[in-house]
Amino acid sequence: MYLPSAYKNTTVDYPLLYVLDGQRKELETFVVSTTNYLVRYNTVPAFIIIVIPQVNRAVELNPAMSGNKINGVSGVDGFLAYLSDINRYMHKTYRAANFNMLFGHSLGGTLATYALLNKPELFNAYPIASPNYNINNGNFHKSLDMILKEKPEMIRSRFIYLTVGDQWQTENGFRAGDQKMDSIFKSSSSQKYYFRDSKGYGHNTTPTIAFVDGMSQIFSEWWHKSPDLRDSISGKNGDPATLVNQYYKRLSNWYGYTINPNAGDYQYYMGIAYLETKDYKTAAQYLNEGLKHYPNNADLLAVYGDALLGLNQPDKAKESYRKALRITTDQELIADINRKLKAM
Repeated sequence: MYLPSAYKNTTVDYPLLYVLDGQRKELETFVVSTTNYLVRYNTVPAFIIIVIPQVNRAVELNPAMSGNKINGVSGVDGFLAYLSDINRYMHKTYRAANFNMLFGHSLGGTLATYALLNKPELFNAYPIASPNYNINNGNFHKSLDMILKEKPEMIRSRFIYLTVGDQWQTENGFRAGDQKMDSIFKSSSSQKYYFRDSKGYGHNTTPTIAFVDGMSQIFSEWWHKSPDLRDSISGKNGDPATLVNQYYKRLSNWYGYTINPNAGDYQYYMGIAYLETKDYKTAAQYLNEGLKHYPNNADLLAVYGDALLGLNQPDKAKESYRKALRITTDQELIADINRKLKAM
């Protein structure tokens, strides 16, 4: 399990990402390092990663083994029950948001699709690479067709990313079945379904495509796509904090769990934007709100100190500045705070 680097310094809840085939250490390393990169550049939110190694993937991930147990290893239904147990534990023990993701490649993608069709309440998003839908004589296609007729909203409410390549025998053996599933998924007219035809890629490279492109597509609504939010810092289109809150309310509705403004939004749009107009009271109000979610964010503490200074509360301002100094290693921020403390 990997917690976000900021986990201990925040009070916010984080989505969960379950990664199948964790016995492949290179896949684990790739997912973790790529997530850190995407989070660093605000492409996806930070999330908790749970890597699940397979004991016998041909049994655990194979729908043909439904209800079976071979050499002590349960088939797909037992494995889904195991994932359900882990999920309950994670939500009980950690600050987990109500948004669970399951990433699977090959038979892992087959299992992810089986979970979608048979235990849809367990996961909200499914980045899937090169799944094998040839198993069970086309039952995947029939099951999806039936669910779309009987419970279309069940599929439409889930974020699903599917990709398949066209290189090498294995990939081409899965391609027709994957494309048929794509056509059925598309019939749902869901805005939360994405398909990528990864021509030029083979079975061992599509997981990298599925993770980077899949997570980017699933979180395509995420960071600052609203022109109103970008422009709000200069006051062009309305009150900055109102626009920020509207933006995150829309995101929360889209993803189905509560999403708080990030620390940078509190700092710039809900702090500095008001400091620039000398509205110190409003700045202090929102910065204090931000510090409840990000209590150990040095940038927020420094800007909060500026707001308190503007409100003629020098002792509280010094307290906020000094707390920021104890936390940060940013030399530029340290020099700026020390200049302000010296001038007080």
